[in-house]
Amino acid sequence: MKKLTAPFIILIMVTALSAQQDMDLQNISIGGKYSIMVPRVMVKTTSLNDIASLQYNAPEKELYSIVIDESMSSLLNSNLKLNLGIYFKMACFNIATGLADFNIIKITASTRGNLQIMQSEFTGFLKSNNIGIYYKVAVIQSPTSFYQIFTWTLKNQQEQYQDVFQSMIDSFREISGPKQKELIDSLK
Repeated sequence: MKKLTAPFIILIMVTALSAQQDMDLQNISIGGKYSIMVPRVMVKTTSLNDIASLQYNAPEKELYSIVIDESMSSLLNSNLKLNLGIYFKMACFNIATGLADFNIIKITASTRGNLQIMQSEFTGFLKSNNIGIYYKVAVIQSPTSFYQIFTWTLKNQQEQYQDVFQSMIDSFREISGPKQKELIDSLK
């Protein structure tokens, strides 16, 4: 039996600690609207989605996240009559159209304070290159806005990152202030 040398053991410990610190979450606040925690390894980008208010990725780990927010007042102005269920189905459909072998793992609904939340996990293969993808998605309805949170990675990394993605979704907070109160009053 070979003995492990002290430097080798130290290298293993440092590597494990570094990987754990990469998944430590940092708080990101977007325009006074909301905040969400993202892993420190993820960096801000602008290349994932044209309309997302938050875009973070770690391409070397194949980790991606976006948030799309839409105010209720803009939806009312467009005469769309949306509720959380319809908005959720639309958000998932937009992703599913780019996937082959779309497989819904589960769908859940919950409430946190004044936020109504629907979540889903699903997998599929990108039609463009047949790469397996795992998504964890949440659609959140507040009194003033809808928020779509999309997190994804390679399908073979699902177990490794699904808890991190859930922590990100669970960390979402809408930031309330005077403007939000005015908007709520105008929607009544």
